[in-house]
Amino acid sequence: MTEQEYQQQQADRKAANKILAQVKKAAKAHGHALKVVAPSWVDHWGGAGEDGLPTVLLQQEVYCTECFRSSTIYFPEIKQQGRSFGLASRLCRES
Repeated sequence: MTEQEYQQQQADRKAANKILAQVKKAAKAHGHALKVVAPSWVDHWGGAGEDGLPTVLLQQEVYCTECFRSSTIYFPEIKQQGRSFGLASRLCRES
């Protein structure tokens, strides 16, 4: 791994943690609390990118401590505007 790739990976992980904080905040607005299952983001091999090579997504599994539902967050897919609140809404909806 080159220094540039390492720096990009660190920047992606930092951005992913910000998104995770937004998802937790959205869940809290519903009166729920989210916990992460794994201590850190893990790599997930996605589909082929524009160059034909497999893409690497960061994934983190979370669960709601109130309604006991779980979901997996993929970064950068969740980075799209409004997705963090939508995920928390789906995860924490009342039965």
